[in-house]
Amino acid sequence: MSCHRQAAASPFISTFTLKSATRRTRRVQCTLFPPSSLAEIQVQNFEVLNDASQDLPTELEDVVHFIRSHTGILGASRRVPAELVVEIFSHTTESRRVGKAAVPCPPWRLGHICKFWRDVALSVPSLWNSFRIYQPFLNSISRTYSPSMLEAQILRSGDLPLDVSVTWLRGDAAVQMEFWEILLANSHRWGSFYARYKMDSNIDDVLSRIRGRIPLLKEFRLVRERRNSYVTEGDEGYEYLSVAPCLREIALVNNKFSNNSPRLVLPWAQITRYRGRYSLQEQLDIVRAAPNLVECSMGITSDFVFNDSGATAKLPRLCRLFLQPSHDAVNILAHIHAPVLRQ
Repeated sequence: MSCHRQAAASPFISTFTLKSATRRTRRVQCTLFPPSSLAEIQVQNFEVLNDASQDLPTELEDVVHFIRSHTGILGASRRVPAELVVEIFSHTTESRRVGKAAVPCPPWRLGHICKFWRDVALSVPSLWNSFRIYQPFLNSISRTYSPSMLEAQILRSGDLPLDVSVTWLRGDAAVQMEFWEILLANSHRWGSFYARYKMDSNIDDVLSRIRGRIPLLKEFRLVRERRNSYVTEGDEGYEYLSVAPCLREIALVNNKFSNNSPRLVLPWAQITRYRGRYSLQEQLDIVRAAPNLVECSMGITSDFVFNDSGATAKLPRLCRLFLQPSHDAVNILAHIHAPVLRQ
């Protein structure tokens, strides 16, 4: 070991050069004190180096994490064209089945991923024009959907026709009316409408406000949820669908034909698809008034006496016909002429 004094250094500082067996050198600065003090300084230097070496794994882990987190910026998902992202997003607005119920899947979470996704989601009206308002339990809707969210969706949907679906089985009537007021104010934009409701609901009175205000409505479905509900012969039909120039599809009962359909005044001549459950006489009157039917599904009730001597219903475009199995179902076939019927 040799000691060399540096010309420009302090008179109390010297530089010691340590040569190892591997011919690698390092320089250690120390004060000109007795050898015992020099040994203490070396020990302190080694302690500092040891502490620094213990921090290296943590620093290395931080650097690796930093690199990985920023590598995603260069990933392929960042270079996907906005048009393709929109196509992927469009498949997220479908309803999701939970048991036998359809619950809404609005596109609210799409904007929580990154700024690019948020900009894409907010710039595409077709992601926002479908509404699934689902309230199976008391006040359940207040925890998942609010009137302000409905208003925001309508605003983001631009000028597109609205696809409206409401399920009122239980809940606060005041909360329901908040939603109805928003929906009714935009009934001129309804493209399709589906409602599932209890028999004691006032939905027919609410819908009476849309009469003459549904110029874009193409599909209308109304399903009651109480069994053994029958219309009587003296009931008058509601007329809120009597003026609907674009209406083509009408469904007034569920797929199991478990309830009777409400009596409505409809522009039957323009209807192409129909599903309902009435008496045999009423069903014959309907098909006679609807010559443009392409698909027809009928459930037959037995609460009225059938005594028909009217003309045969001519359905030149009817391709599919479904009759709920009953002893009266065969009688209706004798009164229908459908030359292109295939199923």
